[in-house]
Amino acid sequence: MAIVDLDEARGAAVAAELGGLFVRADVSSAADWARVVDRVETELGAVELAHLNAGVMTLPPTADINAAGDLAAITDAAYRRIVGINVDGVFLGLRSLAGVMAKRGRGHIVATASLAGLVPVPFDPLYAMTKHAIVGLVRSAAPALAARGIVLSAICPGGVDTPIVPDYVRAFAPPLLRPDEVGRAVVTILESTVAGGIFVVQPGKPEPEPFAPPAIELI
Repeated sequence: MAIVDLDEARGAAVAAELGGLFVRADVSSAADWARVVDRVETELGAVELAHLNAGVMTLPPTADINAAGDLAAITDAAYRRIVGINVDGVFLGLRSLAGVMAKRGRGHIVATASLAGLVPVPFDPLYAMTKHAIVGLVRSAAPALAARGIVLSAICPGGVDTPIVPDYVRAFAPPLLRPDEVGRAVVTILESTVAGGIFVVQPGKPEPEPFAPPAIELI
């Protein structure tokens, strides 16, 4: 097992707890992804399962409730940061991992999207935009990857009790998923063979449920 994170102290601690390898990397960097895959394959062997989980919201958790929803006030830096991590990170990771998996004709990649990739999120439109992008990428890229032996899926959790949850959301005291519940759901999805599957998990309903978008007849 390998843990990839920009936060060296916390990432290394998790890897040590699990008896795995830690690799420090910026997921928005193509060069870092090439280095990650090379090191993991060199030290641990073939990558067959991967979970692309890095993600942020637009503003820090302590921001005002209206701040992220005011698009006119979002800086270029804030925009580039969330797109770089939430979208570029998934695409670059997928590209690097699919390249090595395709050579062996097998593999499964799960990308973390969100319920925000399926419904509107007025308090953070950019977050919703990035998560809708992941759902679209997974559904669109899955058929071609499946032909090469790679299963691509996405998990769409409801609120998860992690540090990125804004304080104003916590103030409403909504039920939140525990990270370990999401982790178990990811393991279940990795055991699935449904290419392009979009799986929803919610507080009180941690078992992954397939999401079926409405059928649209193309004219």
